[in-house]
Amino acid sequence: MPSTYSTSLRLELMADGEQSGTWGQKTNTNLGTLLETAIVGQATVALSSTDVTLTANNGVADQARCAMLLLTGTLSASVNVIVPATMKLYDVVNGTSGAFTVTVKTASGSGVSVPQGQRSRLYCNATDVLEFWGSGTTANKLLRLDGSAKIPAVDGSQLTGVTASQVGALPTAGGTMGGAVKETVTVITPSGSTYTMDLSAGNDFDAQTLVSSPVFANPTNLPPSGKVQGFFILTKNPSGGITGMTFGANWTAIGNITPNLSPNKYNGIAGKVYSSGLTTFSIIPGI
Repeated sequence: MPSTYSTSLRLELMADGEQSGTWGQKTNTNLGTLLETAIVGQATVALSSTDVTLTANNGVADQARCAMLLLTGTLSASVNVIVPATMKLYDVVNGTSGAFTVTVKTASGSGVSVPQGQRSRLYCNATDVLEFWGSGTTANKLLRLDGSAKIPAVDGSQLTGVTASQVGALPTAGGTMGGAVKETVTVITPSGSTYTMDLSAGNDFDAQTLVSSPVFANPTNLPPSGKVQGFFILTKNPSGGITGMTFGANWTAIGNITPNLSPNKYNGIAGKVYSSGLTTFSIIPGI
């Protein structure tokens, strides 16, 4: 019985008793050349004005097996790069120039247009090419890089009612973050000499300039059962310094508990609060 070939990567599948004297060479080609190419190989595809169908050869090197497709050339018309209608991932980099588009597709599919200077991870599902992530034009992708928060359902349909603010900042095209993650810093205003964290306000707190003998009370609005919440408190000593820091009964030190007492120095208090009220902490003394 002669050899056959795998559907997606076209590796040679040797039948029992076949390839006598050459099976080692065939195996090395399958594993050391063809499979390696499918994982880390790159094919450069030169484009100009006509569609290009990637080569797809059984048991020998080709373009369509490569993991990455680097598209080059000066376009004088919009063109298609046609891949085999078999299941396969492609990382595509569009390095072409000229005011035209490049679409990666199967022979009968609609495909994905990859903008010039951008990259996308594409997936052929044996029928058409879809965008796994990237900056292309298709809606059914897992992550867009243009900040528009397009999120597909598992079946590829577009989720509705989800805004960019609900999703958070997404990277923009080209890989630059559309906005860093920012948290609100809550000022703790003392009651006399007592400072109390309200955990419903967030995780970052600023006690500003302390009184000379500050007392940090047990936090309020604890996390729900089974949850834990981290926190950080920034403090600044007054011009006369502080005599020390006192903590509520639920506070348990797990590290340094000696602050810098000197005038105008900063200290940090970092820790976690558990649903039981247990507040583990350590003091980061200023220098």
